[in-house]
Amino acid sequence: MIKLKKIHFLLSILIALLGYTLFSVYTDLKDRTISEFNAQQALLAKQAADNIESHFSHYMLDMVTFSEMSFIASLNEPGKDLINAYYEKHSQAVQAITRVSETGRILYTVPYNESAIGSDISGQAHIRQILETHQPVVSEVFMAVQGYRTVACHVPVFEKGEFKGSLAVLFPFHLLAEEFIKNITIGQGGYAWVISQQGVVLYNPVPGIIGKTVFEIFRNSPSAISMAQEMISGKEGAARYTVDLTQTNGMEKTVKQAVYYPIHLGNTIWSIAIATPEKEILSTMTGFRNKLLLVALLFITAASLYSFYIIQARGLLKEEQKRRQTEAALLESEKKYRNLLDDIEDGYFEVDIRGDLTFFNTAMCAILGYSPSELKGKNNREFMDTETAAKVYQTFNKVFATGKAIKEFDWEVIQKNGNRCHIDTSVSLVKDSKGQKIGFRGIMRDISDRRQAEEKMREYKNRYQALFDRSLDCVFVHDFKGKFIDANEAAIHMLGYDRKDLPGVSVKEILDKDQFPLAAEVLKDLQEHGFQKKLTGFKLKHQNGQTVDVETKSSVIYKEGKPYAIQGIARDITEKLKMEAQFRQAQKVEAIGTLAGGIAHDFNNILTAILGYTEMARYALPENSPAAAHMNQVYLAGIRARDLVKQILTFSRQADQDLRPIKIQDAVTEALTFLRASIPTTIDIRQDIRPDCGHVLADSTQIHQIIMNLCTNAYHAMRETGGVLSVSLSQAKVQLEDQTTGIHFPSGVCVQLEVSDTGTGIDRDILGKIFDPYYTTKAKGEGTGMGLAMVHGIVKSYGGDISVDSEVGKGTTFRICFPVIEKGIPFQEHAASDSKVPGGNEHILVVDDEQVVTDITQQTLESLGYQVSAFTCSEKALDAFRAQPGNYDMIISDMTMPRLNGLQLAEQSLAIRPGMPFIICTGFSDLITKEKIHASGIQKVIMKPVFLRDLAFSVRMALDNPA
Repeated sequence: MIKLKKIHFLLSILIALLGYTLFSVYTDLKDRTISEFNAQQALLAKQAADNIESHFSHYMLDMVTFSEMSFIASLNEPGKDLINAYYEKHSQAVQAITRVSETGRILYTVPYNESAIGSDISGQAHIRQILETHQPVVSEVFMAVQGYRTVACHVPVFEKGEFKGSLAVLFPFHLLAEEFIKNITIGQGGYAWVISQQGVVLYNPVPGIIGKTVFEIFRNSPSAISMAQEMISGKEGAARYTVDLTQTNGMEKTVKQAVYYPIHLGNTIWSIAIATPEKEILSTMTGFRNKLLLVALLFITAASLYSFYIIQARGLLKEEQKRRQTEAALLESEKKYRNLLDDIEDGYFEVDIRGDLTFFNTAMCAILGYSPSELKGKNNREFMDTETAAKVYQTFNKVFATGKAIKEFDWEVIQKNGNRCHIDTSVSLVKDSKGQKIGFRGIMRDISDRRQAEEKMREYKNRYQALFDRSLDCVFVHDFKGKFIDANEAAIHMLGYDRKDLPGVSVKEILDKDQFPLAAEVLKDLQEHGFQKKLTGFKLKHQNGQTVDVETKSSVIYKEGKPYAIQGIARDITEKLKMEAQFRQAQKVEAIGTLAGGIAHDFNNILTAILGYTEMARYALPENSPAAAHMNQVYLAGIRARDLVKQILTFSRQADQDLRPIKIQDAVTEALTFLRASIPTTIDIRQDIRPDCGHVLADSTQIHQIIMNLCTNAYHAMRETGGVLSVSLSQAKVQLEDQTTGIHFPSGVCVQLEVSDTGTGIDRDILGKIFDPYYTTKAKGEGTGMGLAMVHGIVKSYGGDISVDSEVGKGTTFRICFPVIEKGIPFQEHAASDSKVPGGNEHILVVDDEQVVTDITQQTLESLGYQVSAFTCSEKALDAFRAQPGNYDMIISDMTMPRLNGLQLAEQSLAIRPGMPFIICTGFSDLITKEKIHASGIQKVIMKPVFLRDLAFSVRMALDNPA
């Protein structure tokens, strides 16, 4: 009995020991299975969290970079182009990019949504937060005004230190979930879910849960709420919780094993959890547990002990098979994890403490340019130079020492082909199950393209700023009240203000009042169209009061979708207007020249008759007859008229100057006599004209013109107060080194003309401009600005020089030096008037379309003894000559005639009878040139009106000296 009790006792102890052993084995295997499974879930959660953080960090960094650019703050066209370009590149991941004002209104959004522009979204919590803190903000998941469920990352925008609102990138949450969360599944019931820092479920594959709080969902599960509180506080860990799940037979409590990991997103924290039903995890353990119980029961029966071990062995074999199936499932899960890493664009790597690569994805291979087999086991120092290696070592050492991850540090790697690329890296510490530090894991992104884009953006910004600063045109910005906001250096220089004083200056201060209506029209144009349709001319006032002519083109600058300022460009057109005025004046002069040529021809024909008949009358009348005296006056008036025509032609460049050695004192005295009658007696004319001045090679009409211009200017300077007009003419010696008179003239003797007045004088600021063509200080209608320019031109054409000395309030003195003709130069004049006028008996053919001219020419020649045949039709004259060419000794022809002009008549006549004397007698013709005269065989050209003596000598010389 005792033996039996001992056997029972020993058997009981043996059964107990066996039961305890079996329970311990089962519990340990269960805990290991759950721990290993949670480790896999934790790896997936950590990777998903890192990927989401990296995703947000990447785009937040880009938004921060853009927010620092001035044209994003001002939201001008380059800013909008940049936003559009960025969206087009990232449209697969980004739902929209939005620019929000400092008041919380949408200024601009891509894709463009007209209904969203101007929307007030300041009521949204994350908008209120960034408006208050001016710090980056990541929003809760919300329904955007564009009509989709989204997450917004806002970064503040500043301009010169002033908060200008925010720039946001919006991610469609369903795309984030699909890319980083949705594909995380384990078995039949394992999945991932995400909550916000407020406990709101952001993602959960179970229908009807998204948008609710965990406290509402798990209100009946304290263990789940406890885990949710840990998640909300930003912690990581594992938990076991019970929830009620709806089954086909009703509600059923389900125990789940979960791991959770924080997702740090700037100002907020999300948390991701991956949970799998414990029953599913331990499904491979169920049979094992039952077999242990069976072994325990069978062991009680000693008779079946052997069978127990056999069955137990078989059970263990099956459990081993199931364990292997579990390991295969884990390997499949690891494969999914590997595929997930290989699908991301960023490089993922794991290194041991020495820095040798132990794990990496395909993106890592692509970045470094190695194949997986080449990259395996390489040390990270092989991809960098010494300087970079030191930087990376310090960073990894800091992570090792502190245990804290470091995100987004830049460094440069050397690829297999030797090229270098910039990467952005996040690194964290790797620990084993015992908490020992065994290595590092990280994510790297190739940011070479971004670096290049940033460099190009900086270059573009610098180029734009340089264009603004160095533009030769004035660029300015002012508000709609006219107050200046900004201007470039050209504008500062044109207006004469200091940059610091510019904000206090108004547009009205730089415009004359008479230009205000024009400015109002431009403003109206800008308000209606946003830009100035056409160039507008203004006169801008310098700070010193001087004005500058400009052309302006302006446009409206918008802020928050509303016009807030005007940007304009002004170009100095002073020289342009001056050139246009000179061009118009030149056209007038050209028109006058054309008109002068026509007038000269007709007027000289008239003068030919007047002077011809006057000469004949003078010869016919007794010398002491009163009528002879009258005829002499008519004759002198005709000569003056002839000189006037010559002066007009010379001025208009239709005739060459007729310079002859003259005593200019005669012309000066005559001009002063004429002026005395037209200048009031309040002006005293004092003259000192020396008779022994010598001869000057000049034109008496032009000398007359010089005196008239200088004295008329002097009269204008004294007409209100009166004064003294002094004119002196004398021979003077000029020394080259003598600068007292301002005359630039070779040393020697000259004839000096001095005209001075006691008038208002000339300001020194304009003294250097008075000889410029078209420059005048006289009122409109009183002067053309050509008088002094003509005087200057005439003097210079004689080889002389002119100077001016003036003092405001005291008067002005003009000094002119004419070169004296050397002795021995013959005067090109005819013999004295009392010499005998030559005549002859030859037969002369006279042709002129004016009857009065042919008549006086015929009478004059006949009075000299010649035979004359006169024609008013050149064609008839040619027919008569062709019929009897030997019957004529000379042809005298007008130039300008209908159908057959003088040049054509000469060519055809001389073709019939070469060498015959041919004289052209014309009032004016622009068809006659020296080349044409020489080529046609014309012997001489004489200008109308022709005096009897000149005609007689010309005809006799041509007859006596044929070609």
